[in-house]
Amino acid sequence: MSFATYLDSHFQAMKPEYEKMIRMVGIERGSKVLDAGCGGGCFFPILSEIIGPTGHVEALDISPANVKAAQQLAHYMTNSTNNNYNAATGPDTNSTTSGQPQHPSIHVQVGNVTKLPFATNTFDVVWCANVTQYLSDTELPQCLLEFRRVLKPNGIVAVKELDLAANMIGPSLQAHAWTLYRHSQTLVNVHGCLRTPELPQLFREADLSHVNFAYVFGERRSPLNHQETEFIQSIIEYHAGIAQKLPLSAEEQVFWRNMERFESSDHPMKRPYYHFREGHIVVVGRFDPHSFLPM
Repeated sequence: MSFATYLDSHFQAMKPEYEKMIRMVGIERGSKVLDAGCGGGCFFPILSEIIGPTGHVEALDISPANVKAAQQLAHYMTNSTNNNYNAATGPDTNSTTSGQPQHPSIHVQVGNVTKLPFATNTFDVVWCANVTQYLSDTELPQCLLEFRRVLKPNGIVAVKELDLAANMIGPSLQAHAWTLYRHSQTLVNVHGCLRTPELPQLFREADLSHVNFAYVFGERRSPLNHQETEFIQSIIEYHAGIAQKLPLSAEEQVFWRNMERFESSDHPMKRPYYHFREGHIVVVGRFDPHSFLPM
């Protein structure tokens, strides 16, 4: 599974929560939006619906493979009336609407969120989802300053991120997951997901005003559908992969190897009361050039 496909599978498995979060931001019709760290373009359809054909999306990602997937989606959308597309399967040919394409223009390029290739005061909104976890403690403030720089006066920065402390990959797995996290905080994205609650304060330190935030929780329970099963299995595989690289006890190593045996009849995911939870934070701030934020 490519990373772009993984990102899309995550989005599809948690789509109601993801769409709820971007709608919470208050993006207006006709806005010029930067999708910073766009992955394979998962948010393009919902962004297009929100801003309409008079809006515009600039998108960037540091991964050329992600950019290629996002460019394919952008090309498809701007030439079609069908919004239903994902990186794994392409367009849903059974879901179309009549009439002319009603999408905004979308441009995608390779770029780094810590050094944006855009002029000052360019965007009405900067949207950034599941990216800050991959930034170091030095890079994250730099990224937020760049977001503020490219905003128009009174523009919006909105960051959506996972809060690892609010996640649960399964009732009988969680204690083992925390043992793994304690040993893996030097991994950037593990540290970044544990740092998530600090984002509102970091927004203030970047001189963003009217800072607000909300948590959104996504839960999936047995019986899981195919999309949910594939996604949660990929999460467990990710944890098992980390475990192999860490100095864990032999007992912990055996546990994570067993968790990759999804065909086992006693695997936790096959239990009738299995459930999975993700905790997300959405932090919103504005660039008010006349505002002074005391620290």
